[in-house]
This record gives sequence, structure tokens and C-alpha cells, in this order.
Amino acid sequence: MTPISEGQILDEKYRIIRRIGEGGFGEVFLANDILLESRHVAIKSLKIDDANHEQSLIEEMKFLSNLANPHVITFYHHFYENEPSSL
Repeated sequence: MTPISEGQILDEKYRIIRRIGEGGFGEVFLANDILLESRHVAIKSLKIDDANHEQSLIEEMKFLSNLANPHVITFYHHFYENEPSSL
């Protein structure tokens, strides 16, 4: 996994502002959506070491994409940086 740093542009769409958390699965960064300018987003950078973890994350993305609640984050999309996906 390539380190993410402040000011870095990911997926030609998000500018990293700062790291806001870290856990067992990876790191979370505050970023600005360059295209929409005023929208801040959270970018979750994951450490995936096997197909089982990847499948679990896909299930989490599907679940989050169907939620609509002001107390739960809104899932927009996923992308792979530097490593093509098998999806």
C-alpha cells in the first residue's frame, strides 16, 4: 500500500486534507471533492491481504450504499489506487 499524504490527489477527484484516524483495516482521511469543491468526504484507505477481506469489504459497501440516515455516513463509491481490482 502506497502511503497517502496531505495534498495528494486520489482518483483524479479527491484532495487529501489530513489523516483523521487509523485502525486495524487501514486509515481514514479527510478529503475535499475537487469536482464539487465544497464537499468534504472521508476516504478509507484499506489494507486488504486476501480475497476474504476483499469480499467482506464489498459486502460492507453494498450495505452502506443502501442506508439513508443522518447518523450514518453516505457511501459514494470505491476506487483502487495503484492496484487494479479483480472486481
